[in-house]
Amino acid sequence: MANTIIRFPVLKRLKVSDYQLFPGTNGKGIDHTFERGVTVVVGINGLGKTTLLNIILRSLLGFNEPAKFDPYDPAAGSHKMVEKETEYFSSRTTNLAENARVEAEFAFGSDRLKIIRHLDTLAIEGLYLNDKSITGEQDELQHEIVKASGLATLYDFFYVVRSFTFFLEDKVSLIWNPSGQFEIFRILFFDPTKAKEFAELADKIKRKDSRYRNLRVYYNKAMEELKRTEARTGNKSTATEELRLKRVDVNQLEESDAAVRRKLEKALLGRTMILEQIQKTRLELEEDRRQQEGLLDSFFSRAFPDLPAIVSNILNHLDGDHGCLVCGTANPKKRHKFRDLAKQGVCPFCETHNIRTEKVGALTARAEGEINEIETRLQGKRKNLSALEAGLTKSIELVDALHGERATISSKLIAAQGELEQLEAKLPPSQEELDKKRKQLDSELREMKNLRLEIVKETKRYSTLLSEGRENIERLATKLTKSFQFYAGAFLAEKCNLSYREEKRRLGEEGELLSYPNFHVNMTSAVSPKMGTPRKEDTQVSESQKEFVDLAFRMALFDAVRQPKDGVMLVIETPEASLDSIFVKKAGDLLRKFGEDGKGEPNVIIASCNLNGTDIVRSLLGIDALDKEAVKKEVPKKIINLLKLAAPNAAVREDGKTYQAELDKALSK
Repeated sequence: MANTIIRFPVLKRLKVSDYQLFPGTNGKGIDHTFERGVTVVVGINGLGKTTLLNIILRSLLGFNEPAKFDPYDPAAGSHKMVEKETEYFSSRTTNLAENARVEAEFAFGSDRLKIIRHLDTLAIEGLYLNDKSITGEQDELQHEIVKASGLATLYDFFYVVRSFTFFLEDKVSLIWNPSGQFEIFRILFFDPTKAKEFAELADKIKRKDSRYRNLRVYYNKAMEELKRTEARTGNKSTATEELRLKRVDVNQLEESDAAVRRKLEKALLGRTMILEQIQKTRLELEEDRRQQEGLLDSFFSRAFPDLPAIVSNILNHLDGDHGCLVCGTANPKKRHKFRDLAKQGVCPFCETHNIRTEKVGALTARAEGEINEIETRLQGKRKNLSALEAGLTKSIELVDALHGERATISSKLIAAQGELEQLEAKLPPSQEELDKKRKQLDSELREMKNLRLEIVKETKRYSTLLSEGRENIERLATKLTKSFQFYAGAFLAEKCNLSYREEKRRLGEEGELLSYPNFHVNMTSAVSPKMGTPRKEDTQVSESQKEFVDLAFRMALFDAVRQPKDGVMLVIETPEASLDSIFVKKAGDLLRKFGEDGKGEPNVIIASCNLNGTDIVRSLLGIDALDKEAVKKEVPKKIINLLKLAAPNAAVREDGKTYQAELDKALSK
């Protein structure tokens, strides 16, 4: 007997409602009561066989998972449990599984536990122990489920359900997985209190081992750096002088940079002032030009009252400040010729004397003075503008030169500052700094030593617990190996047995080698028909042999630890590949025998099967051993037919009748 009383969950009834993947008959979902022995979940690929088995799994576990769980190497992580959001069920629907529920009733020994969960969040909606409602927060309700099993922790319950009771599509082995094998031994063969202490102690040792190794890496690097630093202290005076000279260079370059910056700021200000003056002069020049145009227009209009506007415009251009309209010359020769002729009463174009213009001289004397005055202003402003533009050119050249000078100084300054930082980094620290660093390293060394002592102390306690566990397992080894030999012999044609020996393994990466209990498989073969040879890896047997050897090991473990009147449950996905007919019959016979065994609570085997042309469904249900009346009466109770209960996929819509006919044939007598 094991040191603990474990009540394994055995599914009695399953109801799935308002879940799109399983609408059931007339939209009522799935409602199945499980009989003693084998129940077959049958369908084709894509109909939801695995999903239905996971609904059963998650009805027990909800959204709880180990923080870092690797089913192939459970010892690599910790035993800390966390809540993980899951979209497994909601992602398979178009309404995100809104309002979908699972109601599962389990036997835990003589107790009955009914669990109702939302399928979208896996939150517990209702929990009933022996028809009595239990209330509380989600973690409290989940604890009640664990409590019903007799296990010490949620992690242990998770592992027993996920990696022992269920054998799903990932087919993670126990017999060929040393760390997984020991984990189930710890849970099944240790006293619950010690099983919990053992797991917590292992996690603590691994954390401290990791902390110790990280500290050591840092300590070793820091110590090497300290040694190099101390070796440089002899050259401290030379390094200090180099640093002083480099700081002088940096200071001089910073002063030069500041001086050039001030010059550049002054030059930029001067350039801005010249630009403003140029702009102002150009505006004034434009105003004077317009005034000149008005005076010239008035002059020629009075000189020649009948002057067409277009001719007046030509005269204004020729006599004004706009240049020649014909050749484009800016300052045409004889520009005042036209005004001089007009003052004499002579046509400026045909030079004919016209009596009508004789009075113009008296009329234009004042206008002539105004015109000359404005021309003088225009000439002065043009000279000023030329001078300003020349000044702007020099200012731009100065700004460009100062920018270039500053860029050169900045480049030298950056390089010098980099060299200064390198020299400062190489400069040996002061004695005070060295002492402070030594004290810090001494403190870390003490922490490392303390960690090592704690690891040694806790490993010793762990080793003591491990020794007690080995003794428990060794006491059960004969029973376990005998039971395994029976189940494996019923499954396989080859002779298969277990051999017990210890496996050396470390806790963490650097702990001492500890002796863990471990069972190994020996199996005969065509080349060794009488003597079994060790099969240390699962690759040394066929795929179907691997799965059924592991099932035999699980059955043997159930027999070794369960209470005499308690039932157990196995949930398996049968191999999809074709099996030979003799193997199929043996597998079906043994699974039925195991399921129907027990004088108290019945065992339940839930197996998913694909309609792939094999006789596995027929064999699991034992139809060949039943008469027609029994087939008609008993077989429907042990079938969950997803061809009728699941939402039809394309294959069922097209060939559903053919699939159903194939199933009917498999179930017929």
